[in-house]
Amino acid sequence: MNTPVACVALDFGGTIATPGPKPNGADVVKVLRVQFDCCAPPGFAAVVDRARREAAAAYRAHGQQTPWETILTGSAEQVGARLPDARRLAEAIWQKVPDAVVDPVAAATVRRLARSGVILVLACNTQRTLATRQRTLDEAGIADCFTALVLSSVLGVGKPDPRFYAAVTTASREATGCGPERVVFVGDTVDKDVLGPRRCGMRPVLIEPGPRPAGLTDDVPMVAHVSELPALLERWP
Repeated sequence: MNTPVACVALDFGGTIATPGPKPNGADVVKVLRVQFDCCAPPGFAAVVDRARREAAAAYRAHGQQTPWETILTGSAEQVGARLPDARRLAEAIWQKVPDAVVDPVAAATVRRLARSGVILVLACNTQRTLATRQRTLDEAGIADCFTALVLSSVLGVGKPDPRFYAAVTTASREATGCGPERVVFVGDTVDKDVLGPRRCGMRPVLIEPGPRPAGLTDDVPMVAHVSELPALLERWP
């Protein structure tokens, strides 16, 4: 592939995968009962769900991600419950609740990009652990295509926090020696995958099968599906 692009940072859900379900309080209670032989006190599921909503609101307001371990521990303290090790419990929950399903056509595109010599970085907001997301990529046959996985669950901050994009450009620089101007950031959300990356010096591509969103400038390339990305990169000026 004859292109000045050194690195492609790919979003996950909505870009190469169909977003998966989010665990709720009922899932936590079931995992406790089935896998840990532990009965949660009455009302525990509702407390977990309230903590989830509060964590989501805090994330939207400040960009700070609350780990599931913190949600579980705080919920248990509110009702006086004794839980297994929070990290073990969180991992068991992620094993029970399916991750996103990688689109086979997108997976083939990822493999094509990797074969072309471009460095690939997965860059996404998620509460799922690194091990969980790695397992999903393994099952799709594309884990070895990515040089780095930049996950908000690991960083503690997510898009559109500038620290997230700094982690992406650092991963790219370590792999290629190139600055952010050689990184193409690909995703399906204008605020998180176009405006945020652009402010940090990267070149965005929006995945959008519909009409161009209002306010999106003409100089931002838009493709209907990630499978159109290799052709776009080949003609990138």
